[in-house]
Amino acid sequence: MASKTCNQSSSISAEFSGSGSSANLVVSGTGNANVTLKLGWRDNPDDYGDAIDTISLLGQTWNSPGEDGSVTKTLNNVGPGTYGLSFGGLLNDFKSVSNSKIQMLDNDGNDANAEFEITVVSNNSFSETVTASMSAPTEVIGTNCVSTNWSGSGPGGTTYSKTGPGTNSSASGGSATICGGNSNPCGGSGSPVSRTWTMTTTSPNGCTISETKSTNIYNDDKPTNSWTTSFINLEPSTLVTLNLGTMACIDAPSTVSAAGSGNFVGNGGSFSGTKSFNNGETLELRTTTLPFNLDTSGTSGATNSKTVTISFPNYDIIVTITTKAPIIEEIFDYPDNINKYPYEDIDLISNTPTENITTAQLEMNDIDIPVEFKASDGNTQININGTGWVDVRST
Repeated sequence: MASKTCNQSSSISAEFSGSGSSANLVVSGTGNANVTLKLGWRDNPDDYGDAIDTISLLGQTWNSPGEDGSVTKTLNNVGPGTYGLSFGGLLNDFKSVSNSKIQMLDNDGNDANAEFEITVVSNNSFSETVTASMSAPTEVIGTNCVSTNWSGSGPGGTTYSKTGPGTNSSASGGSATICGGNSNPCGGSGSPVSRTWTMTTTSPNGCTISETKSTNIYNDDKPTNSWTTSFINLEPSTLVTLNLGTMACIDAPSTVSAAGSGNFVGNGGSFSGTKSFNNGETLELRTTTLPFNLDTSGTSGATNSKTVTISFPNYDIIVTITTKAPIIEEIFDYPDNINKYPYEDIDLISNTPTENITTAQLEMNDIDIPVEFKASDGNTQININGTGWVDVRST
């Protein structure tokens, strides 16, 4: 809350008004003053009586002394207003009422036997305090609605004014929730959108104080990106984590969800069906691929695809997840290659050969899946591309 105390100079004036037997003291201006008034007599009460016995005003009473004389009294710190005079023992209507003097008659009815007059108006200096309070949050995130409160105080006649977006007010206090203005980090409005409110209090004498509050609005949760929406050649029946892209052009948390059971969105290992993302975070989809497509009607295996809907604020994307095509089993059946010896001079009847029997070299191309070599003779060994001789399984 802002507060200010101002030292002021009064501008008070005082005068009488009235007629007949009724009169007022009228005080105008600002501030307050000490007003001195005198009641005087020129009268012999034994002749035609006293023109007046008493006059009362603002708690003070002037009493007639009977013969010639006067009574002077001062009213302190009199502010603007109209104050009625009370007369006791007034014999007749006033002879006259002017701005500064009231003249009264005794029963003679000719000359003014008593006068009540304003002699001095002494203006005082004074101080007055005004306050102003404006309340609004420093920032709001995810909305463009701002709750505001304002208040002010001051002397009578003080004026109040709240300026800024939304409904303005001239009341000494109030509250309002004001909506409007959207941020756009990658657009013309920029981010944040700033809104400012000011509460001003002004006294009748010009003592003024203001308080200003500003709110930054971050409410763009609609990301933009060239999302990756197609993934192919994936292993079947496998839990995979797919990178869809990076959140961009938002300044408020964006809520993203993956449709369907078993589908989750996440960032850096934390996954759920619905998740809040901030600008610059990676959006990932965790899902399980479909099994192999077992349709063998064609010459080669077919792929298997599913789709997952990813929902952003204000739009959706469809992500396609495709399992690689299966490879059909391949069988190669080579003819027997037996009774062939590497060295013709070996006597097979009386001696043991020192070399194994070998077939001719067999060339195998275009094998897409692992192939097991088997032989009808369990003593057969193979050497593949010079990797060494190894046994094969007997058929």
